[in-house]
This record gives sequence, C-alpha cells and structure tokens, in this order.
Amino acid sequence: MSIPETIEILDDIIRHLRYMCYDFHPRQINDLGLLASLRGLVDRVSDRSGMLCTLQCHRELPTFPDDLSLHIFRIIQESLTNTEKYSGASLVSVVIEAPSTNRLRFTVHDNGCGFNTGGHERTVYSGSGLASTKERAALINSYLPARLKIESKPGAGTTLTLELILDRGQFNDNRE
Repeated sequence: MSIPETIEILDDIIRHLRYMCYDFHPRQINDLGLLASLRGLVDRVSDRSGMLCTLQCHRELPTFPDDLSLHIFRIIQESLTNTEKYSGASLVSVVIEAPSTNRLRFTVHDNGCGFNTGGHERTVYSGSGLASTKERAALINSYLPARLKIESKPGAGTTLTLELILDRGQFNDNRE
C-alpha cells in the first residue's frame, strides 16, 4: 500500500470517527439550537449515504429546553439512520411545519422499500431503534403533548411524524 493510499484511508477513518462522536453527543444543540443541529445532521447523512436528503422548515422554532431538543433530534436521527440502513431509499426529506398556531410537526419521509407496520416493527428492524423512538416520544410528553406516528407499506416508503402541541408562552420567545 502506498503512502497516499494510507493517508486516504486514515482520513476516511478520522472522518467516520468525527461523525460517530458528533452523533453520540451533538453539542451543537446547546450552542446553535435544534434547527442548525438538524441541518447538520441531514447534511451528514446525505454525505455519507449518497441519498438526497433535504430539510425544509416552514416556521421559526421556539427555544426548547435542552432535553426536549435532544429528544426531538434523536427521534429524527433514528428515523434517518433506519432509512439509511434498511430502506434502500434514494430520497429522504425532513419537513418542519406548523399546521396551526399551536402545533409543530416534524416529518421524515423516504421513498424506500417500506415495511409492514402491523405490530411487528421490531422484527423488521433488528435493533431497538423504533422502540427507543417511541420511548423518546413518551418522554417528550413530560414537557408537552406529543404524538408519534409511523406509516409504512412494503414498496411505498416510510413516513415518521412527530407532532407537538405548543402552549403559548410555554417556552422562551427567542426564536431560532
């Protein structure tokens, strides 16, 4: 193996280690906020997976408590990880929108192979990702009402929707 090949391999290893460290604890959430962290996540997934990943945000986000922001981030991260690992998708979109003045909706949709959600989600995905996603949604309910919905059919892609019901004045009025 030549020196340039060795350097290229080491650069690749270092890049992957940085991704893993960042994904383990995204410090950016505390420093720059949820939206910037989600943009970075979507860009990294797109770079490493080859999928076309987009993020659209149709409203300003309130400043959430750090724990709440982390749970939202992790739910979207897990959805993107499952898409990358299992779906064979070429396109994935993350959309943040407000269907009404007191609701905030996060949607992750892919054009992958989909799966049968008929109560057997953990058998489709061998890991515990969907279970931890549901646990995080339950934890979000300790802050505010939240609803998690996962829709998928074989051959028709998957859509994960996390909808939050916001109470006016509940969070800091500073916007991201």
